[in-house]
Amino acid sequence: MFDLPGNSELARLLEAFHAEGKIIAAVCHGPAGLIGARRQNGEPLIKGVTLTSYTYEEEVAAKLDKEVPFILENRLKELGGNFVARENKADHVERDIQFITGQNPNSSTSVARSVLAALEKQFQPLLNVVGTELASARLVAEFAVKTFIENIDVNESGEMFVSSLDEGIVYRLGDGQPTAVAQVDKAAGLAFDQNGRLLIGSSVGSKAPGIYRLGPNGVEMVVSMSGAVFLNGLTHLTGSRYLVADSYRGLIWEVDVAAGSHRIWIEHPALATNADPFHPAPQYFPGVNGIKLYGGQVYASSTQQQKLVRIGLNNDSSAGTLEVWMTNINLDDFAFDEKGNLYGSTHVYNNVVRIDPERRVTIIAGLDQGVAGSTAVAFGRSAHDLHSLYVTTNGGMSAPPDGGIQPGRIVRLEVGVSGYFGKH
Repeated sequence: MFDLPGNSELARLLEAFHAEGKIIAAVCHGPAGLIGARRQNGEPLIKGVTLTSYTYEEEVAAKLDKEVPFILENRLKELGGNFVARENKADHVERDIQFITGQNPNSSTSVARSVLAALEKQFQPLLNVVGTELASARLVAEFAVKTFIENIDVNESGEMFVSSLDEGIVYRLGDGQPTAVAQVDKAAGLAFDQNGRLLIGSSVGSKAPGIYRLGPNGVEMVVSMSGAVFLNGLTHLTGSRYLVADSYRGLIWEVDVAAGSHRIWIEHPALATNADPFHPAPQYFPGVNGIKLYGGQVYASSTQQQKLVRIGLNNDSSAGTLEVWMTNINLDDFAFDEKGNLYGSTHVYNNVVRIDPERRVTIIAGLDQGVAGSTAVAFGRSAHDLHSLYVTTNGGMSAPPDGGIQPGRIVRLEVGVSGYFGKH
């Protein structure tokens, strides 16, 4: 705090490390060393970088706020850093491509693990987890090995519908075994329209990408979308308007199933994939992925960037301001409960997590509960499963667990609370 900010030799080394794409890591007050470094255009090195350090609240709690020459959190914000603070003494790490920072000494081990993973081009450790509370689990259905069950939705009658991406099949499950009810090339996103009919997103090499609808007479296309790439998460917006995440174009579409029209609802760098040289497979990982409405705002997971963003709604339901609500969380699909907790599938991490409104992460299911390659989640809606969370898996096709790829599954977790199905 006293010598590093003005150290010209340190600034020179950091500038060279940045230009060469090397890892830059610091913990606690260590990010003070980043203050004097500049980019080639003269801007602060940390401008636009998501990072953390010893926080203002921690300085006050330790009675150091009057001893240090400046408040580090404030200075990093002044230089344009996207500063993220957690509760005092939290084991908290932020990673933004080559920058890895920890909040306090309790974060030191996690910073080291994150640096090692980056250097070895492995998946980042699941950071900022506060504990494990395993839910009761029951197998609902099992598919053949290498069946990529992509998405799930459940209607008020208790029927489940799941999409099998590579097969291009939508299955229905009631009281019996899965039954194929629709053949849609590269079926992915699922949602029900206001009349209870199933909407299906089709893309990723599909001959006719767009939104399809399953009716009593079969499947019909309702919105043709020639510019779409990977129509993934799908959720109701208002009236006949829906939002659908395009995971490889890095944007969210708005589709009107009554008018048969579509337009870009929002396009933002936080929704796209980035050229992360430390990611094991950046070109294959989706950008914006799951999408849900909660509390009058749109939440979306940005998987490859490991972010959860929140987007405000204008009066006409157009997109408002986007903010990064959470970082370092690898979410695929997710759902909210009535108390505001978020339940998410983590896909390559082979588990399911619960995130409370304070953004604390708890693991509620893992390999022993049968959720290898967890891809999507949905709450039950009938009287017999209101407190149940259904999870789909691909058996670990994207990152095989020890022992190899497992069958694709639907697993029912008892979470003790009802899902959120509020009107928006």
